[in-house]
Amino acid sequence: FYTGNIEGEREPEAEYQCLAVSQDGIHFEKKGVLIETPKGYTGHFRDPKVWKNGDQWYMVVGAQTEDKQGKAVLFRSEDLQNWEHIGPVAGSKEGKLGEFGYMWECPDLFELDGADVLMVCPQGLEADGMDYANTYQSGYFVGKWDETAETFQHGDFRELDRGFEFYAPQTTRDEKGRRLLVGWMGVPDQYEQAHPTVENGWVHCLTIPRELKWNGERIIQNPVPELAHMRGPVLMHSSITIENDQKAVRGVQGRSIELNLDFESLEDMFAIELFQYASLSYKDHVVTLSRPNLEDRSKTEFRRVKLDEGLKNLRLFIDQSSLEIFINGGEEVFTSRIYPQAEEEHILFTSLGSTTFSVEKWDLKGYEYS
Repeated sequence: FYTGNIEGEREPEAEYQCLAVSQDGIHFEKKGVLIETPKGYTGHFRDPKVWKNGDQWYMVVGAQTEDKQGKAVLFRSEDLQNWEHIGPVAGSKEGKLGEFGYMWECPDLFELDGADVLMVCPQGLEADGMDYANTYQSGYFVGKWDETAETFQHGDFRELDRGFEFYAPQTTRDEKGRRLLVGWMGVPDQYEQAHPTVENGWVHCLTIPRELKWNGERIIQNPVPELAHMRGPVLMHSSITIENDQKAVRGVQGRSIELNLDFESLEDMFAIELFQYASLSYKDHVVTLSRPNLEDRSKTEFRRVKLDEGLKNLRLFIDQSSLEIFINGGEEVFTSRIYPQAEEEHILFTSLGSTTFSVEKWDLKGYEYS
């Protein structure tokens, strides 16, 4: 299932939900349009996600009403061919939610450890302190989807990722029953043409796969265990103490690496400087990621989040132009692109006051499929 569109001068003239079928995942036969834009909606009508519940198929589509309110619109089918328009399952000015964005993209509705989750990308949210810092946001509502009453009662919106580049997350349930997520390491209309890879004919990439769990309060995201197959030999250092100093740690460097830091004590401020380019710092329960602005490298930009508890663990996946940081066992995540000098591999650790931590480091190679 995919969206076909007719482009207008400044926005879509029309968007449709279409079907293609394949026996091998390589050769596809297009079956054409299944769903046209319902009455009361604009040409912004895209990103179908389909799943089965009992003997019914459901589809949720991102949409915009004629009065410029973002919605996640629900459809139902018995045969994947004929679809009944149910209406908005959630959206701006729906239920107890006030005005919340002029367009909702990439909806995904699924069950996770007993909770129903609507993942969505609202466009049009204003920055609010540390929240909603990117041009467009990605996050989720948790509640209860009642397929009989065709309603979704939910709580507050929570962002999935606090980094500079993260958007359009989608999930699937694998053969082991795990809920896996892959996100897009980019944000629409957010200085896309300023990424230096444009000079080489490409831009953006995808995140590593993450396994999702619900802990009763928030979604926990962690890299899938299979990524350990990319590891080379481990380099370990235990009980490193830095006090009012900045220093390198022997062997902890490289551009395609995984780092795991466990903190024994942290008095004041701690920071990791990556390749004289990006910096991750922690002070007073606030984690801050900084890097040069992509359009003006003389300026520094920031993304922040406040932790419920102190900093206990950091897990970093670093590649040539990507950075994914998992904090306190996946309670918070920062995903970003980074563009240091190609030859720069140094990592420095800074502490104001005394910080004691252990660190594990692996060089990463490409994943080998069996």
